[in-house]
Order: sequence, then structure tokens, then C-alpha cells
Amino acid sequence: MLETLRGATRSWFVRGLLLVIASTFALYFGSGGSMFSSLANRPVATVGSIEISQQEFAEQYRQRFVGLGGQLTPDQARQFGLPYSVLSDLVAGALVDNAARDLGIAVSDAILAADIRAQVGDVTPAMYQAMLRQQGYSVASFEKALRRDLTRSQLSAALAPQTAVPKVLADTLYRYREQKRIVEWVAIPAAPATDIVAPDDGALQVYYDANTRRYTAPEFRDITYVALTPADVAETVRVTDAQIATEYNARIVEFTTPDTRGLSQLFFATEAEAVAARKRIDDGVAFADAARADAVPPAAPAAAPPAAPQLPGLTFATPATAPDTTSIGIVRREELGAPELADIVFALDQGGIAQPIKSAFGWHIYRVNSVQRGGTRPLAEVQEVLRAELGHDQALTELYNLSITLDDALAGGASLEEAAQKVGVAAGKETIDAQGRNRAGDRVTTLPPFAQFVTTAYRTERGRESLLIDAPEGGYFVVRVDNVIAPAPLAFADIKERLTADWIAEQRIKRTEASATEFLDKAKAAELPKAAADAAFDLRETPPFTRSGNGLDTANSLAPQLIGQMFTVNAGDYAMAPSANGGYVVARLKEVVAVEPAAAEGAVASIRAAVAREMANDVLTAYQGALRDKYGININQRALDQALTLATQNLPTFPTPR
Repeated sequence: MLETLRGATRSWFVRGLLLVIASTFALYFGSGGSMFSSLANRPVATVGSIEISQQEFAEQYRQRFVGLGGQLTPDQARQFGLPYSVLSDLVAGALVDNAARDLGIAVSDAILAADIRAQVGDVTPAMYQAMLRQQGYSVASFEKALRRDLTRSQLSAALAPQTAVPKVLADTLYRYREQKRIVEWVAIPAAPATDIVAPDDGALQVYYDANTRRYTAPEFRDITYVALTPADVAETVRVTDAQIATEYNARIVEFTTPDTRGLSQLFFATEAEAVAARKRIDDGVAFADAARADAVPPAAPAAAPPAAPQLPGLTFATPATAPDTTSIGIVRREELGAPELADIVFALDQGGIAQPIKSAFGWHIYRVNSVQRGGTRPLAEVQEVLRAELGHDQALTELYNLSITLDDALAGGASLEEAAQKVGVAAGKETIDAQGRNRAGDRVTTLPPFAQFVTTAYRTERGRESLLIDAPEGGYFVVRVDNVIAPAPLAFADIKERLTADWIAEQRIKRTEASATEFLDKAKAAELPKAAADAAFDLRETPPFTRSGNGLDTANSLAPQLIGQMFTVNAGDYAMAPSANGGYVVARLKEVVAVEPAAAEGAVASIRAAVAREMANDVLTAYQGALRDKYGININQRALDQALTLATQNLPTFPTPR
């Protein structure tokens, strides 16, 4: 039951236990630091003395979104509160970090090294660096993040160790969750509506008066605004070929792809071991096996036996190829460290194997698995991209200059309309609700394309102007609230057709409910099978199902309301509930299928572990509340909006499910 009340994601204790999984997740997606390099990196939040940077938020948001696997669009993710969920997790971690620092909790190098070995195995320093590099981490950044997570785990485990859960509690929860029901049911179709006569105005007025809240318009606001967007300065932007050439030369590294090699590596502590392994390779031992002193070349293949007769339809699976555990992936020249080492390796052709090479870590034998030649993209290939980027930068500069002129005009006492004329744009006027819709319920498409615009309009007082807002999408706006129209009932005459349709629909529901109630009474008097047969209704029976609906199939898709009722009655009792198609379902509980915890030790053990975690979560949740009061939290909404905008722009596109 506790699991239905609280989500385990709030607990750093759980995250500590799942550290390996979390670290693997981070490694898989990488840090992607360059992706968000255009952020000013102002803190989106300050928790005590710890700042949460824009880059940190953007990276975490992207990882969480990618983890959804395309279940939501970026807009839906915002609507469902993903940005604030990510920020909440970052704040929770920062609170624990503050407490750990004040308590003097630290992770020693020995503990850190042991945890790393547990995660990546017994690898050489060079292989360790290569593994991290492939996932976008430096050794320093990975170990910093891991040390932080281990520190949080130590504090959480000390505060809320998992306690033993009584067996009787786990058994009771198991019986509650896994108890099943078998139900007989009949679907009562929706009553016809063709013979329902529309009400006269008097009856419709009575219906309207009784349901006024259903027919109340939301608050509307009359606004005047001035917006500066890149389109307003597009005609003034001029990017010359000389500017493009200068930008190209300044960013030549960005358009240059270095030579890389796909490498496998054997590592040895001594030269003698390396030389012996190289000889085994020359003698025909496979590269991956050459590090073993007892490895011998494979025997010459025997003569092929006669082909066995093939039976129709009989096929044999090809044996799977063992993974190459010696591979260190694709590396650049500078990533090999010493230039002399890189010169040797990069001089080899594909398939070539180097003689033993000494480095600061020991002796290596490298094999070149693949060769990738680098090069520089010519100016002609990238000039349109550069033209667009330079034009965008020029447009932003022009917009900034216009925003200064606009702000100065407003500060000098000019009205919005007068200030708009000074910067050469027209002031807009609209009447909108809090969702940016007009009185007809349609979205107003002429509003400025800024996420903050409608929110700003609804935060500004009547008769006041907002500040000049620097929108993270690129542009500026200021809005004035001319009038606030309070929520009010819609005029009877304007919605008469809607009222009539709703009244008829309600009468149809009442008819259907009356038919279902009449059938229910007959079923109770004569048993459900006979009542169904007399009314020519199909009688159906469900498979055993739990109170969560597990076990029901497509043919027995009962409404959640009816499922809940079936778990509150005794065998033989009846219940009735509306169905999704406008009809009703009359059901009888045929059988209660009990379960015994003794026959499901694994499931009961899982429940005990989950309850123990939730008990620990309760302690940690209360502790985090105390930390909030102690350290304080300051959110920079503007920095958060900017980070979210850039993070959203860099989100991957998932295929649309079919």
C-alpha cells in the first residue's frame, strides 16, 4: 500500500542502492558538455552554498527525456512537469550534499577505487580511460560524480537503514494485492435518443440555472504588446562571403575530422611477457588469447566430412562469435598519449599488429581493427550553415539594440504604441485566456512565439506593463494588461444549442441507468443467467483478476469503478456501473480466489523489501524537509527557462509508434 502513496524516486537511499545502474545510465548517454556550451551557465537554483548550473540541469533533463524512449513529445514532457521533476531531483541531491559536507562525510580514494573496480572490472589504466572517453567522460568528471553519489549513499544509509518488516505484514499485503475475483457480467447498451423530444426554453432555462458552473467562461484579458523577433530584423541582416571565410578559418578545427583507429590492446607488466605473447601471435595464436602463457596455435583443420543429407525445413543456427574483450574502441592519435607510440600504431594498416610498446603504465601490444581517415570539410560544403549562424547572431545583435531603444522609450514615459513606432514595429492587441485562446476557444496564432508570453500577461496587474522580457527563444517582448474580464456565465442565447445537446445526452443516460436498474432487479430475483437469456443479452464470465485489473483480457474490459466494487462485495452479490460506450454493466461476483503467501515466497520477499525501502523513504523525506528549512532554496526562473529551451532544442527525435 505504501507504494501507491509515495514514489521511490524521491529517495536518495534507493538511488544509492542502484548506484551501478545510475552510473551505467550516465555513462551510456555521456556528459555531452559541448552540446550545451552556448549556455551562460548561470545557476538555475542555489541550494545552501551549492549552485545547480544551467548545463547540469540541461544534461539531466536530456537524459531523463531520452530515458522515456519517445513516450512523450517535448511539449507533453513540459505539460506533465518533467522540468520540475528533474529540478526537484537535483535540489534533493544538493540538499544531501550540503548536509554531508557539514557532517564531514567523505569518500576515501580506497573506497572510490574499490567501487570503480566493482563496476568496470580489473582493467588497465589505459583501458579505463578509453572506456570513459567513449562515453563522453574524463576520468576526473566520472570520479567526481561517482564520489558524490557514494557520499550521498553513505549519508542516506546511515540515516535510514532498512529495517526488518514483520512477516505478518508482508503476508497480509500479498493476500490483499493478489487475491482474485471471477465475475459474471452483462452489458446493457445505451438507450436510443432519437425519440427524446428537445425541451422548451423554460425547461432548458431550469437546466442552465442548475448547471451554471459548467457553462462559465474563464477569465479573459485584453492585452497590448510589443514583440521583437528575428523576423523583424531579417531584412537588415547582411552576411558577406568575406565574413563567412573569416568564420570558417576561425573554426577550422570544428570542420576537421582527425584520423582515428579502431584498436584492440593486450597489456603486460613486463617486457618478457609482452615479447612472449608477440611470439605466440606470430606462431598463429589468436590475438585475444595471446596473453595466456598456455595458449597454443589451433590445430590444422581436418578434411571436411561428407555433407550430411539435408532434411526439408531443418536448419542449424550459426554459432555466436565471442565478443572481443581486448577492444578499446575508436581512438584519436592524441588519445594514445606519447607521440612515439601514436606514430607506431597509426603507421599500421588494418589488421596490422604492433611489436611490444612501452608506456608509463607497462607494455602494450596493439592490433588495428579499422582505419578511419580524417579530413577537412571544404568551405563550399559548410558555407550555408555558417551563413545561417552568422545571420542569426547578427539578428540577435540587432534585436538587442532595438530592445535598448524600446526600453529607453518606455523609461522616458512613452506608451507602448509610441515605443513600438520608435523601433519600427506595430503594437499588437488580443483578448486571451490563460491558455492563449480566444472567446471561441481557438488558440490565438498571432501571439509572439515565446513560452513565457501568456504567463507574463497573467502575472501582470490590470493597467500595468510588464518588464521588457528577454525571451530564451531569441527575442524580446513587453505586455500591458488593459482590462481583466472576470469569469462569468456564458449567455443563455449564445449556448442554446449546446445546452439542448447536453440535456438530451443527460436524458439518454438516465434512460440507460433506469434500464440497467430494472435489469439488475430482475437478475437478483431470477439469477443473472436467466435474466440475461430473457432479455437476449450475452452473459460473459471473466478470468480470475486482481484488484488492479491484472488478468482481464480484451473481451472482459471492465471499468475501474466496477472492478473496485467487485472487491467490496461478497460472493453472489451484484453491482452496476456505467461503461465507456455510454451503456451500463451489471455484474455478479461468482467466486473469490484466495491466495496463500507460503506458495509465493519470492513475491512475499519482494514485498518485504519494498516496504523496507518505503519506510526508509519516509525517514529520508522528512529529513529532506528539514534540510530545505535549514539551507534554503533559491530558484532562478529565467536561467531555468533558458536552460530548458536549449535542452529541448537538442532532444532526439523518436520514431512515431505505428
